[in-house]
Amino acid sequence: MDAEVMASPAGATGDTESSRPERWWVAAIAVAAALPSLVAGLVGGGFLTDDWGVWLVFDRLGVLDGMWHLAFEQPARPLVAPYYAFIYLVVGDAPVVQSLIMAAVNASVVVAAWSCGRRFLPRTVMWPALVVFALAANHAMTRLWFIVATYPMAIALVFLGVRDLDRRHAVRASILLAAATLLYEGSVGLALTLVGLWALVDLSQRIVAAGLVLLPTIAAAVLAFLLSPKRELGPKPFNNVRTLYPGTLGVGLWDSALIARIGTLAILAGLLIALVQLLPSWRSEHPEGRWALVGLVLLFAGAGPFLLSGAPFATTGLFDRNNLAPAVGTAVLLGALWGMLHRVAAVPAQVLGLSVVLWFCVLQAEDVANYADAVGRGDAIVESLAAAPGVDDTEPILVVPAQESAGTGLADFVYDGDLTGAMRYRHGGDWSGVRLVENVECVELAAQLDEVQVFDWTSSTLTRAEGDEVRSLCELASSS
Repeated sequence: MDAEVMASPAGATGDTESSRPERWWVAAIAVAAALPSLVAGLVGGGFLTDDWGVWLVFDRLGVLDGMWHLAFEQPARPLVAPYYAFIYLVVGDAPVVQSLIMAAVNASVVVAAWSCGRRFLPRTVMWPALVVFALAANHAMTRLWFIVATYPMAIALVFLGVRDLDRRHAVRASILLAAATLLYEGSVGLALTLVGLWALVDLSQRIVAAGLVLLPTIAAAVLAFLLSPKRELGPKPFNNVRTLYPGTLGVGLWDSALIARIGTLAILAGLLIALVQLLPSWRSEHPEGRWALVGLVLLFAGAGPFLLSGAPFATTGLFDRNNLAPAVGTAVLLGALWGMLHRVAAVPAQVLGLSVVLWFCVLQAEDVANYADAVGRGDAIVESLAAAPGVDDTEPILVVPAQESAGTGLADFVYDGDLTGAMRYRHGGDWSGVRLVENVECVELAAQLDEVQVFDWTSSTLTRAEGDEVRSLCELASSS
């Protein structure tokens, strides 16, 4: 690939100055990225699965031991602990305040992307790429789910680190990139690749600086791997590689099988044209084609940590948070292809761009509605369980039936501890015996208990069941 790719191209300022109109445009895009978070807080945001689980860690262990547990044991991302302590102990379950924080985070990552991108990207690529990154709906949970605000924070740190490296602030760059990795290990592939591309511009002059800057990042990545509780489960490299395309460029991006097929064909055609324009010398008077290929590289770089760990990418719901790092590459790829089209057919490109923006806005609204539904369903379960006549929070409670996400990929409670945390937070008491029917081992539970309270969240009824009845309820849940 052309070594000029991370040099300041024609149309990129390559400096720290910016005009007032440019700053206004960046602000507008940043507000667009923040809007789903703001709306969610007003229409029904709140704690979801894992939010309650993290609060429960603090409730059981206290502040300092809880922070230690979250930093070095679970989830073993050292820099998340201060954020979690602030969110779950200081702010609490306050949807409007939470949404303001999430909005600020998501606006900031757009500003950081612009601050970095304007040093390298031609404007014909940077502006559409920013719009795609701000509005694409394939990483919706990073805008809505409080526990994963650290993901866009980390990506923002990567952007700022690469910007500072190009400004020759090597020490600050190394700190920012290492901090990003300790905040969210999914950022490391993007960080390594961006610094590598920067070094390729003048390898003989930049290789040493790049290597020194990356040493703390590599050390942080090794530390994150050694601390990861999932390491003991054994990583399954490429176990979910089949989810990469639908999550990043397919249905996850477009929410329509037909549009996804059309979009994929258009992307492939654009990449083919870009390759033809660059051959045989890998140089072209127009930079958009080169940046389309870079976008594809960045997509795989952002996806790399997840591919190697076997983590899934999702078309919707909780796991679409894994799409955020690859979305940087998706944005550059689509921005570059739009720039190629705009150069030869300005009006059709503008119509297409406006259509895509409007479609992304529709998908964002659907994501917010699905999130609010999941939170509302969880709230209803908590209140109805607390109000169930005769319920004993110190004894085992089996919650039936299994929860269904109705195709949204969202669940109000995934782990038993989520519901325990929610009940303790809202109503006090013990509730440590709560079990979601989809999680329990039927034979084990039936053998251990002579009788168990059974709470049906669909009808808000509380009954009691003995061993054989419990086994039947569990088997029914596992077969549905």
